[in-house]
Amino acid sequence: MNFVFPSVTSFDWTPYSFDFVVPSTADAKAVEIRLHVYASFVGTVYFDDLSVEKLDVPEIATSGSFEGSMPSYWNKAKEPAGATLTWATDQARSLTHSLKITKNATTDSAMWQSDNMVDYWSPRHYKNIDMLVGAWIKTSGVNTNPANDDARWMITYSFYDSTGALMGTTKLPIDQSVATSPSWFADTNDIGATILEKDSWKTIIQVIGGKNATGTIW
Repeated sequence: MNFVFPSVTSFDWTPYSFDFVVPSTADAKAVEIRLHVYASFVGTVYFDDLSVEKLDVPEIATSGSFEGSMPSYWNKAKEPAGATLTWATDQARSLTHSLKITKNATTDSAMWQSDNMVDYWSPRHYKNIDMLVGAWIKTSGVNTNPANDDARWMITYSFYDSTGALMGTTKLPIDQSVATSPSWFADTNDIGATILEKDSWKTIIQVIGGKNATGTIW
């Protein structure tokens, strides 16, 4: 959950609020709230008079949300005819949703693409650090033993320097040795596979189904 400030150079003190429901299935112990300054931000922001209150109402029908039918920080970069990208609820390893692609053979690849993942969690992704990257994956009815990238399902992490130049991409082919995975599995890079020579000021993640890849992944 996040607030979006207006697209102006300055504005006066403005109250922001957000209603949320503590998940009944979670053993919630704490809530974290922070003012996060993105890598490209310049200027000054003041943050004051924070409070967290329990609402004395029988039930909140719908909690406030900036997501709707789409996930935060992710976009449908490519959705050609014959492919469907959804913020799915039929399968999920964490909480209630997952990114999903279902496709037949198409004229182009299908792709979920992230926003700049440096902005949201760290001032930069730093050089000379052995980075573990990847995702939890589940497959159903995918094509097996792909001969080339056009037939592959994969995840990519692309890293850009302070000038916006691409420094390198870590490619993680999704396991297609069997059509349907028995459960969720971790698809991660090897030790030493992702060490940056310069700090990354922009990191973009893509979940890709090649144009000849078929089936469903979450």
